[in-house]
Amino acid sequence: KVLDNIGRHAEAWENLVAGNRTIFGARRGECTKAFQLQEEVFEHVRNSRFKVRGGVPGRGKNAVSLFILGPSRSGKTTMEKLVSVIDDVKRGYENPIAENAVRHAFQDEGFLASELYANLPRELEKSCREIYLDDLESRAGAARVFTNTHPGRLADAARIAAIVPNVRFIFVKRNLDDITLRIYMKKYGTGFSYSYDIGAIHKYLTWYYRMIDILAENLPRISLVIQYEDMIADPAAALSSAAELCGLEIPEKPLPELGDDRGCAEPYRAFMATASQD
Repeated sequence: KVLDNIGRHAEAWENLVAGNRTIFGARRGECTKAFQLQEEVFEHVRNSRFKVRGGVPGRGKNAVSLFILGPSRSGKTTMEKLVSVIDDVKRGYENPIAENAVRHAFQDEGFLASELYANLPRELEKSCREIYLDDLESRAGAARVFTNTHPGRLADAARIAAIVPNVRFIFVKRNLDDITLRIYMKKYGTGFSYSYDIGAIHKYLTWYYRMIDILAENLPRISLVIQYEDMIADPAAALSSAAELCGLEIPEKPLPELGDDRGCAEPYRAFMATASQD
């Protein structure tokens, strides 16, 4: 990243490729398994019967749960920062409220614990909902909207919407080259095995955006798709759309500085095009 910041792009790319190639070689098998699971998730969601729990938004247990979902480096935190300019919004960041609820629902009934809503039997939905809403009341406080940018909730989005009332989704997309570069430049801990190969990143992002398209198409009244580039170009319009989705009014106050990472891949496009063909 230092070489990138000072404009030595060719050197930066050489260093990136050398380091990432070694890591990806060791994690290729993990990546293959992850892609197989993703395709299973995609087929499951595509064939799902979508339901929305409904509810009347308010405060406490009736607060809106706003899930801001997108791939790593897509701009989820930027969207959350923008929405939080509204006083009735409390930032939850990457909080574990959703997985805590499903895990405790399993445990309370003597089942083996799981954090996947796809594994939740219908008879445990009521328990899961009650646990979630109790936690929501504690976390949201007096706010009418509680945000969540946890990256692992995309696969569970449809089931969460059917179980938990007053759920809303903002799906964030970003220019493919720009987000690919930022993922490729970041060193992750566990998971993210795809992030060390340009072709694998493209495959992952294609899957993620297909998931967004299916969810947005089937949950039109409770979801919104925001393009990162549009949000940066016109943050007021993006905020207005988010506020309308959540039933909030926009205060008359200055908007926060969001930064601008558009076009970051421009110096690397030729390198990336070659790498994606390897």
